[in-house]
Amino acid sequence: MIKKYVDQEIIEAFRSGGQARERVWYFINKEWRDQVISTIVSKGGTSSEALEAQQEIAVPFEWRVRRSDFILRNKLSTYFIKCVYYRWLGIKKMERDSKTEEFEDIHIAEFVESVEQEIVKKEKDNMLDDILSLLGDRCKKILLYYINRYTMVEVAENMGFASEHVAKNEKKKCKDKLSLLLRENPLYKNL
Repeated sequence: MIKKYVDQEIIEAFRSGGQARERVWYFINKEWRDQVISTIVSKGGTSSEALEAQQEIAVPFEWRVRRSDFILRNKLSTYFIKCVYYRWLGIKKMERDSKTEEFEDIHIAEFVESVEQEIVKKEKDNMLDDILSLLGDRCKKILLYYINRYTMVEVAENMGFASEHVAKNEKKKCKDKLSLLLRENPLYKNL
């Protein structure tokens, strides 16, 4: 059977050290363990996280209790469990921040890449628009219909040409004009 300690005996055992200190830690680990675990589990943690936090808080807890200016305001077990709980919260926050950083790094890189692609696409669209504008409104419309996969029948109807054959001839003239323009302006060639 394990000896029961009152709060003041625990404080004195910590201050005196030696075997008294070891027996007190044995008592704390046996008697307060279930309360520690149930507190952490009730807040969404696991028993192993509770025990890890308890282990990490042991030395600072003992150091604080041993100080001569330590004032016990509640039960010592309540103070200990709060210390473990706040340590557990600190561990969880560090894990969340670490995951957030990884998440942010990945998504920032993806975002930057997508923005760069969007800028390049926009620049190409602007360049294409500039080139088509140099060809004149009529050729611009014909080539835009062509780029957007309109049939030559649809192009003829939309442009008011007499037939599909006329639309094909006009498209060819506009494409030839475009080719000449691209050859004369190397800046647009990669487009």
